[in-house]
Amino acid sequence: MGEADIKVVEEKILSLASSLRVRIYSDGDWDGILASAILLRWLRSRVRSVDLDWVYFPQPGRISGMKVEDAIIIELPPSRGYEVAGTCILFDHHAFTGVMELSKGGLSRKLLVLDKHFPSVSRLVADVLKAWTLIEDLREIVDAVDLIDEGRSMADEKAWLMHRAYLARKDDSGYRRRLLELLYNGEKDELMRLIEEDARKYDEARKRVFPKMLERCVTAGGVAFTWYLLSSTEERMVFREVMMRLEEDNPVVVVAGVREDGTIDRLHLASRKINVGDYVEKVLRFLREKGVTGGGKRSAGGIQFPLLVLRLEDKEKILEMFRNLYGEADTCL
Repeated sequence: MGEADIKVVEEKILSLASSLRVRIYSDGDWDGILASAILLRWLRSRVRSVDLDWVYFPQPGRISGMKVEDAIIIELPPSRGYEVAGTCILFDHHAFTGVMELSKGGLSRKLLVLDKHFPSVSRLVADVLKAWTLIEDLREIVDAVDLIDEGRSMADEKAWLMHRAYLARKDDSGYRRRLLELLYNGEKDELMRLIEEDARKYDEARKRVFPKMLERCVTAGGVAFTWYLLSSTEERMVFREVMMRLEEDNPVVVVAGVREDGTIDRLHLASRKINVGDYVEKVLRFLREKGVTGGGKRSAGGIQFPLLVLRLEDKEKILEMFRNLYGEADTCL
């Protein structure tokens, strides 16, 4: 990283922070929450006061069309469909790795491009801002979030504990605020107590729904397809683990979130074999004309259906579409 480039990034962030009400728009997963806490700690070391209310975790369904003005953005690339006003600074490690300046009218300028692999945006923010001395107490959390964001949380006991806790409460916006507060303030004991409590809630839900969600799975040509009910809190909790289990035996996994009337609201994709972001783009070429949006990173992605264009009863057609795009022979793995 060039020192001059880093200095430019720091100056632009501090300039935004000097406004009367700076906004930090962040992805609301573990990585986005932790990266926001790291950024706030760095800002606390550089400006007079910091407010946790600066951070906003927009709901995925509200990002498209959202207006973002003079803000710091964490892991939400412009492809998510928001409108930029003024000047914004984006930290990302998916579409590209580094820091970008975004301007009105879709203009962008890369301020810092890194050729190093960053498993999480949290690690990226800590490295770029040289914030490691400010987050000594969070190093183990950063390591765990690296694994969670790469889809390898089950490889580490702490990472899987944290992941289960988050999945149990991911629909609760207040939970994200609480995690941010605990991380920012360094209340590690209370953080772990909360995580362990919510992981137990996940484990109870898993006992009831995990087996039947696996039983729904159909496969063809290297693609596995299953679904969960959006109205079921427990199925919404557990479907990510179902995806990880299916990834062990299938190059591509597709999971549908289904409404009570049988229509599909969203599709989730995961793979350890291919670049899911590229795969999602192929699918969207077929579907954008129907008002469908989506996006992805290397190992995971999603597609949202704002219109009632797809039904669960069409699952064989869905599986066929993904199988053809994947380009495998029509055999099950």
